[in-house]
Amino acid sequence: MTTTKRKRIKIKIDIMMMRRKREKEEEKEDEEEEKVERSEESEEDKRENEGRGGEGREDGRD
Repeated sequence: MTTTKRKRIKIKIDIMMMRRKREKEEEKEDEEEEKVERSEESEEDKRENEGRGGEGREDGRD
């Protein structure tokens, strides 16, 4: 193999690795955003339950 061909192969591999790394980072960010959204929704649900139930238990049951 010539050195230029090796360099080309190395560059292709590097690009593939960078893509994989970027995809993993994007997946982590998406998961974090979903967690935040779920926690915000659960907080809203708790507030609604408190407003309706009055002196109820924390889990929303009376």
